[in-house]
Amino acid sequence: MGCPKKFSTAGGMGAALLDDPQRAADIVRSIRSALPSHISVSAKIRLLKDTPSTIDFVRTLVSAGASSITVHARTVGMKEQDEALLERLRPVIDSVKQYGGVEAVVNGDLYNREDMARVVEMSGADSVMVARPSFHH
Repeated sequence: MGCPKKFSTAGGMGAALLDDPQRAADIVRSIRSALPSHISVSAKIRLLKDTPSTIDFVRTLVSAGASSITVHARTVGMKEQDEALLERLRPVIDSVKQYGGVEAVVNGDLYNREDMARVVEMSGADSVMVARPSFHH
């Protein structure tokens, strides 16, 4: 639910789902009901236009059965070279953690262990997801 690439959004997938919370919830709900309860269902999202909208979207996904939420610290319109909005992560991660048992993962501009430790500390996340930087090592 975070991919902003045209091939994804043109078909109503990826980041296009950020504009359709009901459809995103239906997808999570469908996956959750098809899997045994011991298998985790995760969703990766981008930050929405504002923090309350992002928190509402997270709430919808968790209510639908997501057991792990990864938050990429960029909005849909941002490019990979744009600096991640790490300062916006804390309230979103706090909203994930209020559900208890739901893993909160962060992503965006994590290039080394120091970045990872700093962002986990500042956001309160349980763990990190590394994407592009993994290609550099």
